[in-house]
Amino acid sequence: MRYFLVISVFLLLQSCYYDNEQDLYPVGSGGCDTLNLSYQTHILPIISSKCQSCHGSVSPNGSLSLMTHAQIKAAEVKVRDRINRSPGDPQLMPKTDKLPACQIRQLELWYNDGAPNN
Repeated sequence: MRYFLVISVFLLLQSCYYDNEQDLYPVGSGGCDTLNLSYQTHILPIISSKCQSCHGSVSPNGSLSLMTHAQIKAAEVKVRDRINRSPGDPQLMPKTDKLPACQIRQLELWYNDGAPNN
């Protein structure tokens, strides 16, 4: 009986543990901010650092310029296709390496939200 009581108390205490996503994965400590995505704060920095070196000049690679919000929004199908290819695929973008999963998720969610210019 005593053994059963000890086990019951132990299991009860274990079941009272609550996790909060914001506490477990705070945005500033390597977490992925996917709430309230902003073109200026989240999307443009990704495009500027990972895409515009090839797709931002006077004669961009593949005739695809990603300099303005309108161009980035219009290129949704191409961007989604290229960032979601497998490593080693010659059409994976950027050519240097696959984007981190967080950045891919941010781009996907932003496009899903209608690609707002905010």
